[in-house]
This record gives sequence, structure tokens and C-alpha cells, in this order.
Amino acid sequence: MEKIAVAVCGSSGIDYVNPHHGMKVFRSSVIINGKEYQDYIDISADKFYQILEDEDPDVHTAQVSTGMLVNIFEELKQEGYTDVIAICISSGLSGTYQGLFVAADLVEGIRIHPFDSLFIGYAEAKLALIAKEMIEQNYSVDEILSQLTKIRDSHHFRFVVDDLKFLVKNGRLSSAKGFIADVFNIKPILMKDELGRVVMEEKIRTKRRAINRMIDLFLSEIDGKDIETYIVYTNNLEEVKLVRELVLLKAPQLKSIGLYPLPPVIGVHSGPRALGIGYFARCEFNKYSSS
Repeated sequence: MEKIAVAVCGSSGIDYVNPHHGMKVFRSSVIINGKEYQDYIDISADKFYQILEDEDPDVHTAQVSTGMLVNIFEELKQEGYTDVIAICISSGLSGTYQGLFVAADLVEGIRIHPFDSLFIGYAEAKLALIAKEMIEQNYSVDEILSQLTKIRDSHHFRFVVDDLKFLVKNGRLSSAKGFIADVFNIKPILMKDELGRVVMEEKIRTKRRAINRMIDLFLSEIDGKDIETYIVYTNNLEEVKLVRELVLLKAPQLKSIGLYPLPPVIGVHSGPRALGIGYFARCEFNKYSSS
């Protein structure tokens, strides 16, 4: 008989979405001026973005270690679990997905099922919470993975960053493109592609225009769809609340939109004052959903 656990990547921000989630979390580290922090354990999202704004530090991330993954899987095996569904950051953005397979080969007596979320943040957390609910309802591993795939493949996401230097510094955008964008005050609209990578969709002058265009693109896609919508933010919650009001004014059928912070391991790349809007096809498993 299967006894299934869920483990999820810290880049999901699961601790901010549902602090009482009860799942194992494998966390990347944030390196700030040479000092290592684990998100939510050693540093909060609010504190991290305050440091980015006030100190302009040297920041980067360190991938989840194989040792941490092995320890988590061994702990779950000792707790009597037969299977682990391990939901991680997009393989198009990190090597964590492949790292799960490496760690799985080092642990005997438990079946590990790496699942590529194909993105970051709430997209990962949502999948983990669906898996948790399905386990509680006695679904099998195969049934859960099938449902997660269906929800993942319905996911769409766009975002706007305020300062491109963080994407340049961490290798997500060339320095030449970043310089040109800065000189002309260009705020690109970035999106998730089918491989879970971040790509540029449009180039817009000024952040306000970029946000308005992002909203228009979102609204053009959702007509007639039954969806769960969410917005992610960094240190700009009040700005995001206004964006939510605007979206609900234009699309009152949505009724509610969840707001979720991007964790520091993602904020290293987005920088402060970033925001994005995404959606999934609505599904029957919404026990832990706030939207």
C-alpha cells in the first residue's frame, strides 16, 4: 500500500502561502555579501528586499545540495513513506530537477517522483497543495501526477521588473540589453515559455505602461475561461493591491485574486518592486486555495 509524501522546493514560497503546510521543503540558499542564508529560516522576504533597497549588496543563490535532498528522502523513508512526489523549480531555470534524480539514486527503499513545475513561486506551491489534498483523498501516485501535469500545462504567467540590473547580474539578461533598456527606460514584459524559461515578450517604455500592457495581455487570454488568478510581488504590496483592484474592475468574473510574495531565492533575480500575474485552469482540488 502506498504512503505518499510531498516535498517541495523553497523557491515555491510555500511557507508564505501556507505556513502550516506540513510538507518537507528543500531550500536553496541566498548568499548576501558572502554570508549564506536559508529563505524563511534565516531571513524573511521583507528583510531581504529591504536589504536590496538599502544596501545594494552582492547577492546570488546556491542550488539545493544533494546531501540535503538525500537527508529529506531518508527522513521520509524512516517515517514509513513508500513514495515522494518532489515538486521543484523549473528545469529551464535551475539544475534542481536533475539534482532530484541524482539524490533519488542514492536512497534505497523509497520511490522518488521528481516533478518539474516548469516555473517558480506560487506555481510550485499550488501544485504541492493540490498533491497534498489528493493524498488526503487517497488518490494514487499516478493519479496525482496526471492531475499535476494537467494543471501545470494550463499555467500562464507574465511579469514586469523595475530594475533590470538583477537579471543582468545573475546572467538572465545580457549586459548590453540591460544597458540599452536602462538608458531608454524600457521595462520589458517577461513571460514563461513552454519549457519553463523566462523570455521577453514585449518592450514597453515606463513601468506603468508595461503593467497596463501586461494586464491587457492577460485579459485578452482569459475570456470564457474558468481560472484561478494570482499576482506575485516583492516589496510592493500596496502597488500590487491597486493592480488587483484594476484587474477585478475589468474582469469582475474573477471574483478574487490571491497575492503572494516572491521568496528571496527568486528575488535575487527579479530585484525589488517586481510583480507578475498568472493563472491556472480551476480544478476541483481547492481545499488549500485562497483564490
